[in-house]
Amino acid sequence: MKMGNVARALIFAAWFAGPTPAISADTAGPKRADFAPVLKVGAKWRVAVEKMSEAPGLSKEKLVDWKPSKFVVVYRFFVEALEEVGSEPCFRISIDAPTDEERKKLPPFDYCCYWRIYLRQVGFALKKVERVNDRTGRVQASTMFESGPVDATDWVGILPLAFPAFQEGQFDQEPPVRRRKDGSSMGTPSGHCRQTEGTTRIQVAGKETEALRITLEKKDNDGFPGHTTQTWVKGEPWWTEATYDRDGRQERSAKLLKDDKEDRKAIPEPVTPENNS
Repeated sequence: MKMGNVARALIFAAWFAGPTPAISADTAGPKRADFAPVLKVGAKWRVAVEKMSEAPGLSKEKLVDWKPSKFVVVYRFFVEALEEVGSEPCFRISIDAPTDEERKKLPPFDYCCYWRIYLRQVGFALKKVERVNDRTGRVQASTMFESGPVDATDWVGILPLAFPAFQEGQFDQEPPVRRRKDGSSMGTPSGHCRQTEGTTRIQVAGKETEALRITLEKKDNDGFPGHTTQTWVKGEPWWTEATYDRDGRQERSAKLLKDDKEDRKAIPEPVTPENNS
């Protein structure tokens, strides 16, 4: 899961499943830019991701009585700064960065980590993802993304990290293909995916509101397609809910949490999972 990092994992499937929002088709609506994330330095939010456990690497005989179970990891987001990356101003957002108190309690190992993502200030497309050492602050791994809709799923634990393009003219294009001088294909840019979308009306806190439903599609290295579907509501820093499907099967579902009494009441104290990433 997350290399000994201070994660928020909990088993509360009954809460997470919850009622399905009421959705109605809406062909006319505002521009997608109206649903872009609202970000400012110092903003914080949490996202809960639910996933089914995977079978351990045991023989078939030993797996006869094994049954999968659902688990949930809660990720903490914090907008640290506005920083220039490759001549583009970007919001630097940490994910599960330990507090000073938490850092004091970390085990004396080098494999504990958290993540940082960089969203372009103009258009909010994902620019960069980093994995950072908890203790030293050293960047252990990173990757850059071209402007447009991209998929960085599996970079940050089990978080569905596909990110759309909110600027006009980018979402409906096929992923560009890099070509050599002789015209032969070199493949598509890292993470680039196809984006489709449509407006809907959903129930939020008992009230009907307009939302943007975005689907991002990308073929994995093994050729199987991966789809991330997100629901964006005006005024929020992140999507309100998302699912990740691979080869036609839903692998993960996620939702934006609110720091209000209702959420704190619904979520029990988390336990720290083992790291498997």
